Amino acid sequence: GALDCTLPISVEEGTLTCSYATNNMPSGLELCVTGSASAAWLKLTNPQKLSGGCLCSPADLPTTDHGITSANAVTLELCGASSVDEQYFAGQVAGKLSLVWNPNDATKVFSLARAVSSTTGSLTVSNGVLRLRDGASASALSAVNVDGGSSRFEIAAGSGANLHVQAINLTNGGKLKLAAGVLIGADAVTVDGEPVAIGKFYSGDDSVGEAADWIEGAGVVFVPGPA
Repeated sequence: GALDCTLPISVEEGTLTCSYATNNMPSGLELCVTGSASAAWLKLTNPQKLSGGCLCSPADLPTTDHGITSANAVTLELCGASSVDEQYFAGQVAGKLSLVWNPNDATKVFSLARAVSSTTGSLTVSNGVLRLRDGASASALSAVNVDGGSSRFEIAAGSGANLHVQAINLTNGGKLKLAAGVLIGADAVTVDGEPVAIGKFYSGDDSVGEAADWIEGAGVVFVPGPA
């Protein structure tokens, strides 16, 4: 069975490899990257569900050369009833790791902050809000998936620079929430499985593009089509 352990695990320097068996991470575990001067990494080897726990880092770290990674194409699902209203992670998601945000409470937020994530995996929102803030972006995402009417993938002002994703998949009322000045690109966008045409899209209808009810805020999604 799963280990009965809710003590925080903090990484100050180097790499801590989490080799729990698949989906055997302790419930309520707090994973925190706290390294202030050197690279500090959490590395997963198997898919995991972190239920009722927290992935976090201090907001004032002087470096963003830290984060969570995997050499394998695995998924970390943050789920359950966390007592933290906004989990703030000022680090990278790297390697081939995919991240899923699926809290019980749709008011809960997970924020990727400050760093540019280099993972070739995906970001998925199954409930609540997954937010890029404080200059965070991503350079090689395969997909952003947003499922459900209470789910939002949000990019705050000053974040999402040069963000281009292979696919954005919106289902069952899931939406993007983009601040004014945010422009993201996608090779393809689907809404409930139906492909969106080539063009520029945003939440209103004026000269910058075509109105789209799957976007909230004043940001823009550009779908250039195949190269």
